[in-house]
Amino acid sequence: MVNTTTKKFTTSCHLALLFFVLGIHRTQSLTIPFLSKTTRRKQTFQLRSATLPPTRLGEYTTDLQQDELEQRIQGITAIASDVDGTLLSKDHTLSNTTRQAIIQAVQEAARNNSHNDNGKLQHFFVATGKTHKGALDSLGPEMRELLSNLPGVFCQGLYCVDGRGNVIFERKLPSNAIAASEQLAAKFDTTLIGNSEDTIYCNAVGDSKLLSEVNSKWGEPKPTMIPSLTNDGPQFHKMVLMSNDVALLRDKIRPELELLAKNNGATVTTSHPTILEILPAGCSKAVGVQMVCEHLKIDPYTQLLAMGDAENDKGMLEMAAIGVAVGNGCPVAKAAADIVLEQHSCDGAAGLAMQHFSPLRDL
Repeated sequence: MVNTTTKKFTTSCHLALLFFVLGIHRTQSLTIPFLSKTTRRKQTFQLRSATLPPTRLGEYTTDLQQDELEQRIQGITAIASDVDGTLLSKDHTLSNTTRQAIIQAVQEAARNNSHNDNGKLQHFFVATGKTHKGALDSLGPEMRELLSNLPGVFCQGLYCVDGRGNVIFERKLPSNAIAASEQLAAKFDTTLIGNSEDTIYCNAVGDSKLLSEVNSKWGEPKPTMIPSLTNDGPQFHKMVLMSNDVALLRDKIRPELELLAKNNGATVTTSHPTILEILPAGCSKAVGVQMVCEHLKIDPYTQLLAMGDAENDKGMLEMAAIGVAVGNGCPVAKAAADIVLEQHSCDGAAGLAMQHFSPLRDL
C-alpha cells in the first residue's frame, strides 16, 4: 500500500513540474497522476453496531490493516459522495439509512466547519457527473434544501461551486472535440447530448425515448433541441453518447471515441454501461474534488472519505484517505477503493460507510 504522504508528495512534484514547463495557472486544467493502490492480501470484516447485529449490516473487504484503517478514520474531516449508484439506488431512490446519514453528516459539519480539527467532520459534498440542478433534483426536495447551500462537484468535475453557488473551478470542451463527437454519433446513429451548466442540449438525430429518460429516469433537466450541437450550441462542458446497445458502445464506439479524444484535446470516461462521456483533456471528477478540497483547505489524501461505484469515480477513490466502493460498484471502482462493501446502494451502503468510516461513528 502506498501511503498518503508518498501519494501527496509525488502528486505535488508532478504539479510543480507541469506548472514550470507549461506555464499553467494553478486552476487550469491538468491531469493529476494518482498512484494506484498496490495489491495486498484482502481481508473481510463485519460492520458492527452497538444496536444492530452484524448480519443486519453486512461485511466489507479491505487490504488495510485494522490499525491503519483506524488511524485514517481519525483523520477524516470531509465526505465526498457520488450520486447515481452510490447515494441513489438502481431505481433512483434514496434509502432511509443513507438519508439519515446525510442529514447527520450535514448537521455535524455545520457545527464543526469553523474549526480545522482532525476527528471532527467539517464538510459533506456530492461529486457527480450530473448537472448541479439535476443532482439536487434527483435526490428529492428534502435533500435539495439540505444540500443547496453546500459546495459540490458537478458535470464530472467540470463545474465546481462553493456553498454560495459561486464557481470555483470550470472547464469546457474545445470546439473541435464537440464537432468530432457529433460526427461520430451520426456515424453510429447514436444519441448525443451536450451539457452546459444546468442546461442540456440535443440535436434532432437522437432516440426520443433515451432523450426523455434524461429527465424522467436520471432526473436531469429536459434536453433542449437545436439543429446542430456544433454550430448552434454553446461551448459545452462535456458531451454524452447514449445507447441501450452496451456492446456497441463498449466494443465499437469507445475505441473510436478514445482516438477522437486523443486527437481533439479530450478524454473519455463512463458512469454507466449505457453512456460514454467526452471531457476536456486533463479533467476528471477527481480533479474537481481536489479543487473543492483545496478551496475548503482540506487535504484529500489524509482527510477525505470518498464513496463511488463507477469508472469515473476511480481517481477520486484512489486519491482519498479512505475510498469506499459500494457492493454494486464496477470492477474498476472496486479495484481503486480501500474498502469494498458487501451492501449495495439500495441497502444503504453509502450511509453505512459514513456511519462506520468517518467521525459519525462516534456520535
